[in-house]
Amino acid sequence: MEDFITLAQTARRLADHFERQAGKRPAITAAKVKVLVEMGLLTNHNQDADRPLVSAREVDALADNTVYLTSYDHLDAPVFRVSMIHQRENPVYSAIDGKQLREYSGFDYSNESELSELEQRGGYEGVWSVSDENADYLVDEGAYLIATSKGYVAPGNVRKISSWEPIEGSARKYFHTDSIGDGDVLAGMPGQGWWIDVPPGRESDIDYDPNLVDEEPVNSKAGLAEFPLDELIRLKRQQIAELDELIALKKAVGES
Repeated sequence: MEDFITLAQTARRLADHFERQAGKRPAITAAKVKVLVEMGLLTNHNQDADRPLVSAREVDALADNTVYLTSYDHLDAPVFRVSMIHQRENPVYSAIDGKQLREYSGFDYSNESELSELEQRGGYEGVWSVSDENADYLVDEGAYLIATSKGYVAPGNVRKISSWEPIEGSARKYFHTDSIGDGDVLAGMPGQGWWIDVPPGRESDIDYDPNLVDEEPVNSKAGLAEFPLDELIRLKRQQIAELDELIALKKAVGES
């Protein structure tokens, strides 16, 4: 008989697996798992009820084919992480020639619409809020674009940024990407996905830059005084979001 488990149990099962795998426990909550179910990564077997149930076997299969990437320290290029939600119609057009760059934003892991790989990729290659200077920097450095949903990164959703272009009616950017080679450190095994820690707050950001890892951390009032006000506000919001994440995790454990 099929064994079905709740979202909270799924979150704990995944976190337990990755802790055994990597020696570090990721912050996975029932709320995050709910988003993954809504995006088609896991199947809800309790459609007529308020509380979704997923297959324990399906959860274990996902965990077995996923590697928890706890650090980017071994990478020699920046990481531009983008966070995706459910797929929806949201066309975007180039500000250069008016060409349609994509039809949908977001991602559907079950691909019920039977989109091509190129059409699916349009859901995360753009569009993102980043300055012209940072966009140029990501191209020049051959940065990784890692598309995630609440920490999960599907096979093929790690690519290298090759160029960008502006879009009509917005300052956001659409990135063009290339596949990473089989010898790349993030290529993984065939069919292997990744799990990453996603900083709370921004929907996209440069989460890692090897050119900055040797800089001194800001841990004093004098250092903080050098930061502009908007950056201090962003850091404070990040701290609050991290606290909210821990509270949600404790609630999820209590529900199971």
